[in-house]
Amino acid sequence: MNDETNADAQLKSYVDRFENLMEQAERVADDTKELWQEFKSNGHDPAPMKKLLAIRKKDFEKQKAEADMIRLYASRIQFDLPF
Repeated sequence: MNDETNADAQLKSYVDRFENLMEQAERVADDTKELWQEFKSNGHDPAPMKKLLAIRKKDFEKQKAEADMIRLYASRIQFDLPF
């Protein structure tokens, strides 16, 4: 019986923790949506910002390797990159 009580308490703890994290995630999603709206309302274009944020997330060496490959492929098809 004591093992069941401990297991039940542990299960309840997991439920509480999951619910707490889900509530936090919802608040973060709402805050993020609000920030994007503010960003756009100030005349900024979200597309480049989203790309910039994605790039900043990557490891520097991976970023460099990806950029090098893009330059290589572009040069092979004789395509001038706009950047």
